[in-house]
Amino acid sequence: MHKKDKMDLLQEAIRTKCSRNIVSLLDDITLADIEKNDEKTGLNMIHIAASEGAYKELFLILSEYKNVDVNILTNGLQKKTALEIACSKGNVEIVKLLLQNGAKIEDIENFQRKFKEHKSIIEIIESTFGIERKKSFFSFLSKLSKNN
Repeated sequence: MHKKDKMDLLQEAIRTKCSRNIVSLLDDITLADIEKNDEKTGLNMIHIAASEGAYKELFLILSEYKNVDVNILTNGLQKKTALEIACSKGNVEIVKLLLQNGAKIEDIENFQRKFKEHKSIIEIIESTFGIERKKSFFSFLSKLSKNN
């Protein structure tokens, strides 16, 4: 089987949450294959798993490829990390898994504003990075949400 076919099958296994198929598919796939953004979608395997909410499949990939860069941006107009994708979907478990595997946030205040509707995710991120809540910042957020 060609590598392209295996990558297509891996994408399908992630999308259909078929974790049993993932283990056998990972045998001939390299770290570079996992991290490579697809030309059509702009997503790599980590992005796809985050987007699909495929926790078990993402866990298996991250277990197999310990040095995978979970901070790679998607291609296209809106460059996003897997963490941003998981946050926008409100998927707390995927967010936790990505944070445990090295997900980073460059601008925490922008991140907090961007995902303010997902309070449980913001709390996880704040506790992970040891961020104390600032009353002035959160009053700013409440004013912002009242204006919208």
